[in-house]
Amino acid sequence: MKKQKIKTQRSTMFILLLVFAIPVVLAKLALEGDWFNKASTNKGELIQPPVTFDVAFPQREAKWYLTYISDQPCLMACELALYSLQQVYIALGKDKDRVETAVLFTQTQQINKAKSSEFAQSLTVEHVDPEPLSRLFPDDKVDNIFIVDALGNVILRYPLHLNKEDAVMSSRDMLADMRKLLKLSRIG
Repeated sequence: MKKQKIKTQRSTMFILLLVFAIPVVLAKLALEGDWFNKASTNKGELIQPPVTFDVAFPQREAKWYLTYISDQPCLMACELALYSLQQVYIALGKDKDRVETAVLFTQTQQINKAKSSEFAQSLTVEHVDPEPLSRLFPDDKVDNIFIVDALGNVILRYPLHLNKEDAVMSSRDMLADMRKLLKLSRIG
């Protein structure tokens, strides 16, 4: 009788140990083996490591910037980028005062065309020297929309689109990321 009781107690302890040990071991193996994608809630492409951006705004305010940088002629993708920036800025509502929108071009004719666009009302359109941009983004094509944090770091990138539906979807992604960043940030 006692042997039976001891055997039952040992098997109960063994089962209890397995119940608590197996999840821990599986979790350790899953983390080390990259069995799943790590959680990522941002919609834009995270720039690693962040690039310090002081090329265009050396005396900039401590605000967040939605910035479109282009070294290409202002064609359809450019128009849609201007549209996206304007829509995101308007959709920010009460948080608009924490965000600036900027469009930086490397060519003067781009500036004139962008300023004449119907979407450029709330945008700051400036000229930027292409040489510092090539140092900041040596391997990347510059023609993208970026989120620059309040400390001056370029942290997220969004590609341009050639049709309006894709541009609208990208605008939603930008808006979601901006709202999340503004909610979490105490700066800017």
